[in-house]
Amino acid sequence: MKKIFVFLIIVFSLTPFLFSQQETFVIKPKPEQETVLALTSFQVAADNQDSMIDIYLETLNKVLKDDLENSGFFKLLNSSFFPQKKLSEPKDLDLIQWKDLNLKIDYIIFGNAKIVDNNFIVECWVYDVETGEKVLGKRYKTMPRYVRKVAHRISDAIVGQLTAGQSFGIASTQIVFEKSNKSGKELYIMDYDGENIHKLTSNSSINLTPEWSPDNSEICFTSYIDKFPAIFFLNVMDGTLNKLNVKGDFFATPTFSPDGKKIAFSGRTPNSDNPEIYICNIDGSDLLNISQNPGIDVSPTFSPSGNQICFVSDRDGSPSLFITDTFGAAPERLISEGGYMSSPDWSPDGRFIAFSWRPKGENHFDIYIVEVATKRVFQLTKNFGDNENPSWSPDGRLLVFESNRDGSFDIYRMFADGTNVVKLTTMGGCHNPSWSNYNK
Repeated sequence: MKKIFVFLIIVFSLTPFLFSQQETFVIKPKPEQETVLALTSFQVAADNQDSMIDIYLETLNKVLKDDLENSGFFKLLNSSFFPQKKLSEPKDLDLIQWKDLNLKIDYIIFGNAKIVDNNFIVECWVYDVETGEKVLGKRYKTMPRYVRKVAHRISDAIVGQLTAGQSFGIASTQIVFEKSNKSGKELYIMDYDGENIHKLTSNSSINLTPEWSPDNSEICFTSYIDKFPAIFFLNVMDGTLNKLNVKGDFFATPTFSPDGKKIAFSGRTPNSDNPEIYICNIDGSDLLNISQNPGIDVSPTFSPSGNQICFVSDRDGSPSLFITDTFGAAPERLISEGGYMSSPDWSPDGRFIAFSWRPKGENHFDIYIVEVATKRVFQLTKNFGDNENPSWSPDGRLLVFESNRDGSFDIYRMFADGTNVVKLTTMGGCHNPSWSNYNK
């Protein structure tokens, strides 16, 4: 079976005060050729038992198309070029007819759906046009109200198969964020495309800086439920809360280690007069101060290996990015230029750190990334208000962030080269988004 190795070339605009000219910077090798998909509309299965199927099919077809386009891996052909004969199952496929179109189609995607005994059943196939080989064949069964989830799962299966594991698909991922209201801030969750928004907390307190556990089962965050900021763990499935058992106060900006066994955060314990970076087990044991500096240290983020931490410190005057190992040895300043840096997030492949920065002489925060090995800095947003708190997608191809470019702060998504910016929320007062890991 042929697999398409698809990669992403990303061109970054360099900050003018750091570099005198633009460069082309390649994150991954350029694809040798474009992968063209013919996504046909899924049809009603012959043994369907419910007249509502057309409504669900309309949703399925739209969401699947959007998901595949949002992945950034493929070119989807306009269906007006397709043969008139509808595809519902493999016996309907005439590959010679599709080859005769001379549209250089790599893969055809088709399928059908039905409702039987209140079950929504979808069948999907992907065929290689050149070889005639079946690349993917899957059957999904769920309740009709979960039609969007099924579409996301189909998209992720296609992305994972056709990119040979370059991505496992982001369509089933979610984004958690905080939203301001009259009583404080509550946590909300939504699908990667901004749909299915709903509230996670309702404690009439201030809840801040949510972060996902590696298995997506929990979210750690800072909350003022007990008057002083403390760290809590929220079980996503049943909504139960557990407080981190550590003595001290003013705990903030927590993050999980890649294995989910430890947590790093900023806090002030009885042994420190200013916020330091701490690491401990999830139960609060084996607490270790890894910064031990008179400055203010906040916003830790683990490297994917779990062996290093990047954090923000003002020890040299202005808030800047520093890297150290998990024992706090020899912290190194990552960027020498001044200004105000915040909210670093390490990329899944370990090569980059995304962060917010208001450089000297500038009036707004923008999203930047720094290449860890070379310390080269690349600017992703510019001339659109304040852009802050970036978070990587699990495949490292996109970023979610907050911006007030339309007046109030909302959540936005973009590719990791700063292109294809999409507004995900329209509620205002939305901050600190965090992208979940893969849902497998």
